[in-house]
Amino acid sequence: MKYRNVINNLKIRNKLAIIYVFCVLIPVIVTNWVVISAIKSNVRNQEAIRMQNVMDRIKYNIQSEVEGCISIASNLCTDKVINQFLIRDYTSNLEYFSDYKTTLQNNVLRYYYNSQKINQIILYTDNATIINGGSFWRIDTILGTEWYKEFVHSGKDIYLATYYDEKKKYLGIQSAPRTISLIQKLDYFDTGVMEKFVKIDLQYTAIKNEILNEKIDGDIYICNKEYVLFSNQIAENERKAFLPQSELDINQATYQDNFRVASDEWTIYIMPMKIGIGKMIKESEQMVWYLIMINLLLPTIIITLISKSFSGRIKLMELYFEKVKQEEFQLIEGSVGEDEIGDLIKSYNVMVLKIKELIEVVFKKNAEKQASELSRKGAELKALQSQVNPHFMFNTLESIRMRSLLKEENETADVIEALSQILRKSLSWNNDYICIEEEIVFVQQYANIQKYRFGDKISFSFYVMEGCEKIKIPKLSILTFVENACIHGIEGISKSGIISVAITKDEENVFIEISDSGCGMSEEKLRLLREVLKDPNINKLSECKSTGMLNALIRMNLYCENTLVFDIDSELGQGTDIMIQMPLGKIEIEGEKR
Repeated sequence: MKYRNVINNLKIRNKLAIIYVFCVLIPVIVTNWVVISAIKSNVRNQEAIRMQNVMDRIKYNIQSEVEGCISIASNLCTDKVINQFLIRDYTSNLEYFSDYKTTLQNNVLRYYYNSQKINQIILYTDNATIINGGSFWRIDTILGTEWYKEFVHSGKDIYLATYYDEKKKYLGIQSAPRTISLIQKLDYFDTGVMEKFVKIDLQYTAIKNEILNEKIDGDIYICNKEYVLFSNQIAENERKAFLPQSELDINQATYQDNFRVASDEWTIYIMPMKIGIGKMIKESEQMVWYLIMINLLLPTIIITLISKSFSGRIKLMELYFEKVKQEEFQLIEGSVGEDEIGDLIKSYNVMVLKIKELIEVVFKKNAEKQASELSRKGAELKALQSQVNPHFMFNTLESIRMRSLLKEENETADVIEALSQILRKSLSWNNDYICIEEEIVFVQQYANIQKYRFGDKISFSFYVMEGCEKIKIPKLSILTFVENACIHGIEGISKSGIISVAITKDEENVFIEISDSGCGMSEEKLRLLREVLKDPNINKLSECKSTGMLNALIRMNLYCENTLVFDIDSELGQGTDIMIQMPLGKIEIEGEKR
């Protein structure tokens, strides 16, 4: 019992200090020293093995592709039909194409593309009677290319060329300008009179994708003596020229390995990797668990003693708080200690004395105020809806439309149908909020009606930014401003005009802009209009002569909980610009919870 009183009288700060020293500081120091020392050595060894496996896979994949190309080139070199086709002296184009067709039918050249990562295979010859095209070209067409000069200068029968092909720079994704080509002389049947060789272009992107599939926490670079040929950098633009090998700081490489590709010497470099402690612990999980069990024993004893100081009094408080939930407010009596929990119990007793007053006076009055506010807003909405719910004769409009169709007055019938749809939507208040894409459809229908009226005098422009289509706004709100632009803007000018509607958004707000090139308004009229629309509310409807824009602004302002920002700018003879801003956090988006 004595130890309980001692612990109860300790400040929570002192209790936490005890917990920290015995349950955190000492175990962490011991555990970190033991675990990290053992894991570092283990991880370094495993990482070295893993990196060697990565380099071995890369070497195997590249060498396999190049050796496959060498095998293809060797088959073509010993193909008697191909050799005869390349050296034959053709007397006419017809004779060439006939022999060309026969050669391809009796040769598997076209099947090599499917079995290997090959972009194209081209056979070159200095036979002047060959017609350039397909897989056969004359050597005189590539005499000026750098890769051909390097091949001739090397003097080798098999040569691996790496170069940047400017001709492929503007072609499709499959034709990367970075090119790796295997070149082999076709001299198996040759008497030395005619030069022939085959050039096989590997699919650079396919080989790069294999390297990207190596998921390591580091950078991989594959280089020859001059260039960085491949890397696992996703952001690297393979349509640019090869990076010079001299620009790569190879001293930063943790691992490297040299290997031979055809006639060339390549090197793999792997830059430093980040080894996370989580990964280290996972790889030595069994040892970590043993240490955790040891570290739990001492903290458990101390925490058990201290927790008894908390648990009894906390449970007592829980009991009394449950009574508070049942609206039973009773004081906690007896010895509660001198620490912070004791102070908390004393504060609870003070709270019990005040809580009835809070519930009966403040809370109830606030609830009545909120109910009154909700009722007022509901009444305002109903009043607004009643003003934009005129009753139209749909049957009469349908009769007129059918009459127009019978008389083959299709344009008039379309206008009547558009008007009927707009009126039906204005009468339907089952859901006052619709998506912007639906609202734009109504605006476009209204635009067709105005085009019927004004002809070429009026034109419309609509832009809805991607991602804005499903944002909900009060129904027919944009239509109201477009209608105002037609009547008070375009109708007042003799020249042609345009009305533009643009809807955009950023991370926080959606913006609705309506502009017209109409007659505009004077500075005095603009000032008065701004004053009326500055604080849109239901009381101003009875004071304002033109309620169209005010009505729409009130509905939009109520919809976004009085956070709407409105601005209008106009110049006499130049037109009018309207901007409406609503926070995305205050409005609904179809398919998302508000």
